Amino acid sequence: MDQVKDSRAICNNKGFVNGYAVGWNNIPFKDCTINTSFFKKKSWNHYMWMNNEFIFNFAIVDVGYAAIIYSDFYEINGKKRANKICRYLFNKSIMIDDRINSYAYYKGKHKFINVIRNSNNLNIDFKWDNIDITASIYLDYESLNVLIPWDYNYFHYTSKHMNLKTHGILRIGSNMYDLNKSTCFIDYGRGIWKRTCEWDWLISGFVDDNNDYISVNLGAKYTDGTGLNENSIKINDRIYKLKSDVKFYYNKENQVINIKSLKSDEVNLEFKPILNHTKVNNIIIFKSKLKQIIGYINGHIKHKNKKVDFKNTIGWCENHFAKW
Repeated sequence: MDQVKDSRAICNNKGFVNGYAVGWNNIPFKDCTINTSFFKKKSWNHYMWMNNEFIFNFAIVDVGYAAIIYSDFYEINGKKRANKICRYLFNKSIMIDDRINSYAYYKGKHKFINVIRNSNNLNIDFKWDNIDITASIYLDYESLNVLIPWDYNYFHYTSKHMNLKTHGILRIGSNMYDLNKSTCFIDYGRGIWKRTCEWDWLISGFVDDNNDYISVNLGAKYTDGTGLNENSIKINDRIYKLKSDVKFYYNKENQVINIKSLKSDEVNLEFKPILNHTKVNNIIIFKSKLKQIIGYINGHIKHKNKKVDFKNTIGWCENHFAKW
């Protein structure tokens, strides 16, 4: 998959995909505006912090005719967890800027989200009942950006930002967690989706034996048959695109997930779950099932002449199915 030269707009004013922008780039596309197909248009901002002590994430999702806000906190070796979700049918009280690394806003009963861009930082205020996060995320120059078409009418643009440094504090009730010791991931989605979709997704970040900062993003199912994928590895501040498609193999007996390249040994990982949670949505014409899985990763990823080993590395996996 070649790196694209035209990364200005994901579609034209009529909502048809920009064929010249199909592919990937290491900087965000400049214009992610979609002015048509409002009920089919899907947009989301998903923010996550991860280390060996905890994982915390929240997302703001606009599926055209409904809005969803959710957050999750998991202690890796403890018993504390907090899972929250709110759904709003035909409610446009959330604000998500079409641009990447830009603002998002929501204010409701016992809930407040404010994300503001300030130079090369994203400043985040998030409050929901007893959850409170105040953070500043430093934005790297390089990220993974892929425009994936199913045809001229239906497409998805994903922008994945990995292994970002954060300054801030997360409070869960009377407990405080230092975000400076975590790595941050941001997933932006903008697209016009078909009625039915499904995806598998894995992310992880760690420091290897050479003190290199490693992060990985692997995805499958929704890209099948397109000739494109969102598979990549980030080493320090550089993004490297992985060539091969991958498949997630679910073992129902021991719950282990094997993630492997289809035509090479580029990716060969084993994911052992330790925690999981399932979110189910059933809002008239919108039905979805999102399974979140936390576990340890072992195996390797090969890139050019470098082999990156994963040794009991904490990771996040999703399996998502929706009719929306």
